[in-house]
Amino acid sequence: MSSDNQDDTKAMVRERLWERLDSAGVKPCTKMTQDGFAEMQKRMTPRLAYLGGDLLDVLAQSLIDVAARTRGERCPSEVVIRNLAYGLRKPPLREHEIVTSWLASVEGPPALAGGYAVTLLRWLIAHAPPGPMEFDMRKIKERARDDLRRNEVLERREADGRLTDHDREELAQWRRDVSRVQGIIADGVVRRTAKNDHQHEGTAA
Repeated sequence: MSSDNQDDTKAMVRERLWERLDSAGVKPCTKMTQDGFAEMQKRMTPRLAYLGGDLLDVLAQSLIDVAARTRGERCPSEVVIRNLAYGLRKPPLREHEIVTSWLASVEGPPALAGGYAVTLLRWLIAHAPPGPMEFDMRKIKERARDDLRRNEVLERREADGRLTDHDREELAQWRRDVSRVQGIIADGVVRRTAKNDHQHEGTAA
C-alpha cells in the first residue's frame, strides 16, 4: 500500500470512528487520561483500517451504544474494540498469524500454566511484531495478576446477581479470550508433537 493510500485509510478511521465517538460525547476508557486515549486511537487507527468505511460506521455505533450503558459514557477498552472489530470482519491473515504463532509456540503452555495467557493474547493483538521482549513480559505478568483479580470480582458479582451490562460484556469477553488461547495453545502442542514423532520416525528409519 502506498503512503498516500495509508494516509487516506487512516483519515477514514479518524473521521468515521474516532471523530464520531467524540461528537457523540464518548469519554476516554475507564482510568485512561485524554492523552492516553489519544495515544490508543493513534495506535489502533492503522489496525482498524481493514474494516472499510461501512463497517467502521457499524463499529462506531456499537461503541457508542456500549458507552451509553456505562457510567460516564466511557469508551470500551482497546481489547473490546478489537474484538468487536474482529466480529465484524476478521483481520488480514498476516496479523492473525502474528498472534497465533506466538501462542502456538513453546511459549504458550507456560503462559497458560502461569495464568497470563489471556493478557499475553491481548498484548499481541494490541502491539506490532516481533513480539514481547523481556521487559514487556514482566509488564504482561504484572497486568495478568490484575486481570485475574478483576475476573474474580466479576465472577463473585455474577454469583450474587449484581453484574452490570458492562460487567457482563467484560466477563463474556474474558471467557471468549480464555477459550481462544486454550484452542491456539492446544493446536500448537498437537503440531509440535506430530512434528517430533515424524522426526523420530525418520531417525529410526
